Amino acid sequence: MGEEVAPATGPEQTRFLGLLRGIAGAGAAQYYTLLTAVAVLLVTARWLGPEGRGILAAVITWVTLVATFGQLSLGQVAIFRATALRGQEWLGSTLGSLLFMAACVSIGGWLLAGCAYVLTGGSAFHGLPPALLAVGFLNLPGLVCEQYSSSLLLALGRVPVYNRAQLVGRTLTLVLVGLAWFTKLGIAGVLLAGCIGQAIVAGIGLRYLLRVSPKPVRPSAAVLRELLAGGLRLHPNYVGAALITSSSVLIVSHIAGAAATGQFQLALQLVTAILVLPQAAAIVVFGRVASLGPDAAWRDQRKVVVLVTAVVAGVAVAGFALAPQLIPFVFGKRFSPAVEMLQVLLLATIGMSVANAMAPQWIGRGLFGLMSAVTLALGAANIVLLLLLVPSHGAIAAAWSLVGIYAVALIFQLGMAAHCELKYRFEQVG
Repeated sequence: MGEEVAPATGPEQTRFLGLLRGIAGAGAAQYYTLLTAVAVLLVTARWLGPEGRGILAAVITWVTLVATFGQLSLGQVAIFRATALRGQEWLGSTLGSLLFMAACVSIGGWLLAGCAYVLTGGSAFHGLPPALLAVGFLNLPGLVCEQYSSSLLLALGRVPVYNRAQLVGRTLTLVLVGLAWFTKLGIAGVLLAGCIGQAIVAGIGLRYLLRVSPKPVRPSAAVLRELLAGGLRLHPNYVGAALITSSSVLIVSHIAGAAATGQFQLALQLVTAILVLPQAAAIVVFGRVASLGPDAAWRDQRKVVVLVTAVVAGVAVAGFALAPQLIPFVFGKRFSPAVEMLQVLLLATIGMSVANAMAPQWIGRGLFGLMSAVTLALGAANIVLLLLLVPSHGAIAAAWSLVGIYAVALIFQLGMAAHCELKYRFEQVG
C-alpha cells in the first residue's frame, strides 16, 4: 500500500521527474474529467439555455454546499492521521469510521433539506422545483463518499485507482446526459445522470479500499473522536471556501435571476477548469506528504508550485484573449455576457492556483486552526461584498469580488511558502 510516486532517495532530478510523471498521470485523468464536464456544459447550455442552466447550477450548488458543510473535512483529517501514523496500521479503523460518518451525513442532509423546504414553503431554495431538488439531493451520498475515499487513496499513494474511477464515472455521466438529451428528460435527466456517474466514482474507490484494508472494517469510537476533533478545527476552512465560491452562485441566483446565474456559473466553471493542473499536483503531493512528511516533501513541492503557477498564468493570458471569440461560438450568443465575467475571473487564477498547490503543506503540518481562520474570514468578506455590490452592479460584481478575495489569499499562501522554505533551509544547514 506504499506510495506510487518516485521515492525521496536518489538523484534530485530523477526524484523530481518521478513526481512530474505522477502529476502527469493525475493531470490526464483530471483533464479527461474536464473534457467531459465541458461536453456536458456545451450540451446543456445549448439545450437548456441560460435560464435552464441557471436552475441546474442552483440545484447542483445547493447539493454541493450541503455536502461540503456536512462532510466536516474528515477526509483531509484522515490524510493528516495517515501522515502522523506512517509506518503503522491506520486504514481499517479510519475507513470504517468514515463510512459510518458518510451514512450520517447523507441522512442528516436529506432531513435538513426536506425540513428547510417544508418549513419555508420552498422560499429557502428561492422557488426551485421540489422534484428537481429531490433528484439533485440523491447525489449527496456519492459526493461525500468520493471526498472520503479519494482522501484515503491519496494517503495510500493510490492515485491511479482514483484516476480510473474518475475516467469510468465521468464517461458514464457524459453518456447518460446524452441519453437524457435524446429522450428529452430535461433538467431532471441531467441531474440523475450526474448522480449515477458520481456513485460510480465513489464506488470504485470504496471497493478498492475495502479490498486492501485490514479486516474487520468497522467504525472506532476513538478514531471518530480523533477525526471529529480535527474536523472541528479544519472544517471552517472548507466552509469558508464554500462561502467564497458557492455563495457567489447562490447570491447571484437570488438577486440577478436565472439567466445571469447561468452566465456567471459558466464563467466560473471555465476558470475552475484551468485549475486542473494545480489540483492534479496537489493530488500527487498529498501522497508524498503522507508518506514522507511535509518537510521532506517540500524539497520537490516548491518546484511544483512555481511550475504549475507559471502554466496557469500562461493559460489565463490566452483565455483572456480568446474569450470574446470562443464563448459565443461554442456556447451560443446568449452567453456573450459571460465573456466579461470570464476575463475578470481569470485575474484570480494565480491566487487559486497557489492555494491548490499549497494545500498539502497546510494539511500535512496540521495547521487546521490557522487555515480555517483565514479562509473563513475571506468567505465572510466575500458574502459582504456580494450583498453590497451585486444588487447595483449585477453578476460582474461577483467576479470582481472573487478577484479581490483571492488576491488577499495569495498573500497568505506566499507567507506559508516562505515558512516552508525557511524551515527546510534551516534543517538542511543543521
